[in-house]
Amino acid sequence: LNGQISIDSNPGDGTTFQVTFPISIQNATIIQEKSLIDSKLDEADLAGKKIMIAEDDINSFLLLEAFLKKTNAKLIHVQSGDQIIPTYEKHKPDLILMDINMPRLNGIQATIIIRQSDQDTPIIAQTAYALEDEKQKCLNSGCNDYISKPIDKRKLLSKILRILQP
Repeated sequence: LNGQISIDSNPGDGTTFQVTFPISIQNATIIQEKSLIDSKLDEADLAGKKIMIAEDDINSFLLLEAFLKKTNAKLIHVQSGDQIIPTYEKHKPDLILMDINMPRLNGIQATIIIRQSDQDTPIIAQTAYALEDEKQKCLNSGCNDYISKPIDKRKLLSKILRILQP
């Protein structure tokens, strides 16, 4: 790739590795555009917004929490399906990130119940099943959007901002 690798090491101070690759002007423009998008996403302010995260896997929740930390949104965590409806009714979130594979009441069933009384609260389905029929099942149940796991931070923030900051 016509790049260079350098190593600078000082005992007791640590080691610095540097890898450089030349890029074409065409690629530089794409990289600059992605950097602008990333900085815009990182600067997103959702203060005053409540996001309910229905996620039974603690590591997946911690990842979502890290992705959303800089947005200043209030995060409400639900770890099992039977907590989704009572938590939704108590907090009236501005957005729900709904894991489809939840214990006791799955995300599809919970979405159908919520949609019986509320057509407006946006729901983004999140699932490890990336098949097209799974996506369609989520949308048919009343979810506004869908994201597959592993979740890409840029895609997730773009979807959330599109919904909460039209």
